[in-house]
Amino acid sequence: MSDGVDFLGYIVRRDDLLVRRRVVNNLKLKRKAFEADLARNGLRVRRWRFDRERLDLLFATLNSYLGHTQMASTTSLWRALWQRHAWLAAYFTFDPGERQLTRRYLPPTEVRRASQQYRHYRRQFPEAVVLPQVGRFFEFYERRDATLAQALDLEAMRRNARGARFGFPVAALRVYLQRLLVEGRSVMVIAEEDEYFTAVKTRAPVCR
Repeated sequence: MSDGVDFLGYIVRRDDLLVRRRVVNNLKLKRKAFEADLARNGLRVRRWRFDRERLDLLFATLNSYLGHTQMASTTSLWRALWQRHAWLAAYFTFDPGERQLTRRYLPPTEVRRASQQYRHYRRQFPEAVVLPQVGRFFEFYERRDATLAQALDLEAMRRNARGARFGFPVAALRVYLQRLLVEGRSVMVIAEEDEYFTAVKTRAPVCR
């Protein structure tokens, strides 16, 4: 009893319940495989890829382990996982108290206008410069974007139905992205989805 009883994936002790080391090691291996696929280090830039299918699988995998470990003493395990692997926070928010995982990358379903979708992603990724694609342009919609526009040498747009204040062509993305990266800014690229089945054109993250 002092060593604990190995039962159904747990180590059962008199006053404690632990998760088997094999379960923890399996989680680490899967986490490592997802990280190699989604988050990559370049020479000077770290790039996060937003592959919806892979991210949904990662979301399901993490939730599966959260469910398995919820009865055991694993609060410190999950806190350590989130602290040591900060790349996960690019895709999810995690409440360790509630053991609740939330996806940050999902396109909003309750908004219709491009400006509303832009503000949604600004709230989801406040630490990044959000570049939302609208047709053949990347556009900005808020007054506070004037500082960013000044840094990128963007002129104010004429009054338009979308309410866009500044923008630049999609073809010039590489130029402006380079300027932002040189300044040490984190950049989130939001692209239009190729197909949609309603009157609403949806947009979703493709890379950061």
